[in-house]
Amino acid sequence: MLLKHGASAVVQSKVDEITLGILSKKTGEAITLDELLLKDGNTFITAFTTAFVMNSGKAIIVELKGQKYELKPEDLENCIDDDGNFDSEKLEKYLYSTKKRVNLRSDNYKIEDTLNDSIDVFSSFIKNNKNEKYLPTIEEMNKAFDEIEICDSNDEFNRLLKASDDDETVDLVPGFNRKGKIYLRNDVHSQVVVHEVNHTLGNVHGTTSEGISSVGINEAFTDAVTNKIVGVVGNTKYRCGAEAITDINEVCKSFINGDVMLESYYSENKSGFKTLVNTIADDQKFYDNLAEQMNIVIDDNSTYTQQEDAKDTISTMVNEFIYKAKTYDTN
Repeated sequence: MLLKHGASAVVQSKVDEITLGILSKKTGEAITLDELLLKDGNTFITAFTTAFVMNSGKAIIVELKGQKYELKPEDLENCIDDDGNFDSEKLEKYLYSTKKRVNLRSDNYKIEDTLNDSIDVFSSFIKNNKNEKYLPTIEEMNKAFDEIEICDSNDEFNRLLKASDDDETVDLVPGFNRKGKIYLRNDVHSQVVVHEVNHTLGNVHGTTSEGISSVGINEAFTDAVTNKIVGVVGNTKYRCGAEAITDINEVCKSFINGDVMLESYYSENKSGFKTLVNTIADDQKFYDNLAEQMNIVIDDNSTYTQQEDAKDTISTMVNEFIYKAKTYDTN
C-alpha cells in the first residue's frame, strides 16, 4: 500500500500544502506535476496518497510538460522501485505510454471517455503484436492523438470541413484528417477516432497504376486495419472494401509469414500487398481493378445502382481470388 510512505513531522507542512493544492482544483482542472516532481519523492507521493483518500479514490487530473493525464492510485504504485522509493521518471514514462492521457479541449466528458478508450485499444494492439515490426510505436501513436481537435458543435465542424474540402455531404462526415491534423465531432465513437488516427500513421497511396485513384482502396485499407485494432467491423461506406481487403488478407496469410495488409499499410513497402495478390490471382491488373470498383462505391457522384453493382463485382472478385488461392501452385 502507498500509505507506508508516510510523511514525518518535518515534511508534514509540505505534504499539507501539496494536498490542499490538489484538492482545491475544480472538476476537470489539472494540478501541474512539473514542479512537484522536483520535490522530495516521499513528500510528493504521501501528498497524493492523502489526496486520493480524501477524494474517495477518484482519479485526479494532472498536467506534465503541457500534457494532461488522468492519475489513479494504482498508477503511483506502478512507479515505486524495488527499494520502496518513488521514481518520478518512471511515472512520466508510464503516463505517456498508457491510456491515462486525456484531451480537455472540450467540456464533453463523453468524448473524453471515447478518446481514452481509443488510446487504450490502439496501444494494447501495438503491445500485443510486438512481432509485427512495422507497426507504429506507442510514441508515434501518442503524437497522432495529440493532433486531435474536438469541435464543440456541428456548425463549427462543418465550417472547418467546408474550408478544407468543399464537400456538399458534410453532414455525413464524422471526422476528417488534414495532413495529420484531426478534427472530430463531439459525438463520435472509437471506430472513427482510430480510423482518423490511422490516416496519420499509415496509407497505401500510390499503390495503384497511373490514372487510377488510390483513394477508395486506401479508405478500405484504413477501415480494415481499424477493424482489426478495435475488434469490430465498422458500418461505414467503406465496409464493402474493408471486408474485401480483410478476406483477401486472410488468404494471403497461408502464403507468407506475417500480416501483409498491416505491413503494406504501415511500412515503406507499400506494394507488398499488391504484388502478392496479383501473383496469387495470376492477374497483374487484379489490384487495380479492385481499386477502381472501390472508388465507385465511395463516390458520391455514383448512382445507387452503380454502387451496388460495384459491390457485387468486388464480392465476385474476392470469391474468384479465394478459388485461385486454393488451386495456386507454389512450386
